[in-house]
Amino acid sequence: MTGVVLRPLGVQDLPAVQDLIDADPAYVQRVEGRPPAADDARALLAAAPAGWEDDKVVLGAFVGDALVAVVDLLRGFPAAGTAHIGLLQVHARDQGRGFGRSTHNALLDWVQIHWPEITTFRAAIVATNATTADPFWSAMSYVPTGSPMPYDAGAQQSTVQIWTRAVQL
Repeated sequence: MTGVVLRPLGVQDLPAVQDLIDADPAYVQRVEGRPPAADDARALLAAAPAGWEDDKVVLGAFVGDALVAVVDLLRGFPAAGTAHIGLLQVHARDQGRGFGRSTHNALLDWVQIHWPEITTFRAAIVATNATTADPFWSAMSYVPTGSPMPYDAGAQQSTVQIWTRAVQL
């Protein structure tokens, strides 16, 4: 398998990002309790917690010109030294081919170059997506921390579990 190249996504990438989201409607259903919407790509690129807009980047993982995965990342959230992964999603056509691992490995390198103060990665796994997500994050050396917290995203009410790992193991 060819390695992935990460780069920040912009408005020119909206069609490819929307295609990635639309290709896996079960993910949106599990996490948000609804089918994908026409403006999900735009929302992904723009949405950030209030006051954190300048610390957000959405990276695309590319093989050639093909977008194989997206990573939504917040610098210093919720605390200095931590990068929160809001989403790491592989295009449905590319799932099971190692692109999740390749994207995560490229993310480790990207953060060390661009955000060298980051020492910890943090991801929040929604319980309704845990069967799919937990094995991946565990394989990437993340461990659950703390107790599950309530999660409410529109029609989806569940719990969320925080998982963390050191950037350098």
